[in-house]
Amino acid sequence: MKSTRCTFVLLIPLLLFAGCIVVDQLTTLTIHPDGSADLVIFGSNLHSTQTGEEGERELAEYRARFDSQSQDEMVRIREAGGKILQTSWIRQHAPLSNSVYVQLPDASVLEKFGTSKNDDGSLQITTQLQSEDVHRRLDIRITARPDTFDPSPLSFPDVRKLRQMFADGISETRVAVTSGSITKALGFTVASDGQSALLDLSETAKILQTSGGKAELYLEWEVTK
Repeated sequence: MKSTRCTFVLLIPLLLFAGCIVVDQLTTLTIHPDGSADLVIFGSNLHSTQTGEEGERELAEYRARFDSQSQDEMVRIREAGGKILQTSWIRQHAPLSNSVYVQLPDASVLEKFGTSKNDDGSLQITTQLQSEDVHRRLDIRITARPDTFDPSPLSFPDVRKLRQMFADGISETRVAVTSGSITKALGFTVASDGQSALLDLSETAKILQTSGGKAELYLEWEVTK
């Protein structure tokens, strides 16, 4: 069954939920001055678009993978050196709701977790964290093969289409810093207080369209000593 949703999740490859599971997902990556980071993933309104026994089967499989921490993203966290400190069910009946709390102990783990490609190589993402004195820069380089990636649904939708996208499923990724404030960004919308920024899918899609499937997103900030 084709997935009904795909999104940039955790600043890494497009995450395709198996079957017809849909979810509202809010992800916050909080980066500390030493390059370590905390990751919190909150999912709600998680349900199957299938009805009857097929829908129940898909939800049962999802519950089992979540409980055993065998979901692809959890496996990638551990393979990168991250630690899953807590997984919690908030609601175990459809629509489901849950949360995951992860620790990435240093910059190398953050970079490894944020660097990957999908099975056929049509999408590759590389993440790098640079540190020099008080200056920090997070680089995210995306390469999407033009014949396999259609960014048009994300590119400058009108208000009606935007609201429909949100109704079908909300997905937001926020990067926060624990010291100092963000000074420059590309591919992100920076919060007014400079403490965090949201990944901007529309801007990312525009960059991919105009650069032949390549995008280099970044955040820069100055830490407070």
